[in-house]
Amino acid sequence: MTTNCIIFDIGGVLEITPETGWVQRWEERLELPPGTVNERMRDVWRAGSVGSISEAEVYKQVAARLGLGMSRVETFMDDLWAEYLGMPNQELIDYVRGLRGSCRLGILSNSFVGAREREAALYRFDELVEQVVYSHETGIEKPDLRAFEAACAGLEVRPESCLFIDDVAANIEAARAAGMQAHLFEDNDRAIKRIMATWAPGPCLQAMPRSDDRGEVAGRTDCHSPTSCEYAPSPRGPRAHAHCQAGASHHHRVAATSAGVPLPWAGVVAYRARSPSADRRLPSAAARRR
Repeated sequence: MTTNCIIFDIGGVLEITPETGWVQRWEERLELPPGTVNERMRDVWRAGSVGSISEAEVYKQVAARLGLGMSRVETFMDDLWAEYLGMPNQELIDYVRGLRGSCRLGILSNSFVGAREREAALYRFDELVEQVVYSHETGIEKPDLRAFEAACAGLEVRPESCLFIDDVAANIEAARAAGMQAHLFEDNDRAIKRIMATWAPGPCLQAMPRSDDRGEVAGRTDCHSPTSCEYAPSPRGPRAHAHCQAGASHHHRVAATSAGVPLPWAGVVAYRARSPSADRRLPSAAARRR
């Protein structure tokens, strides 16, 4: 089955977040038994993941429940966000950037209040894809089927035409139950091969505004008809095609292949995987990202 839409998870897929041990360090610093921080904060972490508490209230609850002054609360939360945000899975992000304009792209993430602003500032996910769906904004977490339905509805795509990529098996099963195609993320190489194996060139799309400019793709993507094509794919989305005249948008034919598998367009190459660390969650707030 082919797909013209791809939706990605963030934690463990687009972000690599190895455990930093910050909770254990705080428990040692405060002379608390292991597990105390998460036990005291459990309902706050839960509320933050579905947006039923403000970020300011999270800070107040940390102060009250752990007996911290506001300066130490700031440090505590900085440690939380450092592990939550981790580092970018740059290979995969670059590959996704190359897909823009050729298919619908979205993100569906179990999150925590404050995540959108921080991830937009650090990784610009809001510019990478057309739609970012966060659980703290919708109030619905994966693997609830409504989360997947909302992601597809927002992109105006049928579930069966959409590939969902996540690193949690329960979310993959739920996505399939919602009618989507799904791939359990293990490393970049397997994920990219799955995308290449199921990707179907869609109609030319209007380019999304971009602040970066990587230039045109090397090589030429031929069109079905050089007299009826308006756009051709590039890393920044559709561009005016030198070999075409302005006219009605239509499907582009892919000219390049790799090992017999069509690439999204000429010039895209397979990325060698750099496997993210396996289970890179905060043992507290970010655990909700599963």
